[in-house]
Amino acid sequence: MNDTEGSEWESKIPASAVYVTQDGESRRLSEVLADLDGGDVTVAWGDISGVPASFTPADHTHATSDVEGLDAELAGKAATGHTHTVAQVADLQGIINDFETRIAALEAPA
Repeated sequence: MNDTEGSEWESKIPASAVYVTQDGESRRLSEVLADLDGGDVTVAWGDISGVPASFTPADHTHATSDVEGLDAELAGKAATGHTHTVAQVADLQGIINDFETRIAALEAPA
């Protein structure tokens, strides 16, 4: 990362930026990443501030109403048990007729 890229990236971080503890020193994550210059670093989850106490958060569920717009989207979908007649599917009868003709030709004596 060059100085310009670092500055652009860093400027997008809000004032409550993520800080990490590295070697007993609390530093901005952007500074740690800039120092790495492509190298690896290991940061303990507990040393990152502003995140849940554990990762991944415990298994949990949500009601569909907890997800904005999901109930409306699902309301517009067909039920899983619905059916269609052959006539309701575009050109299905033509495809069936074609298969029947081909099968009959294969079964006909030579």
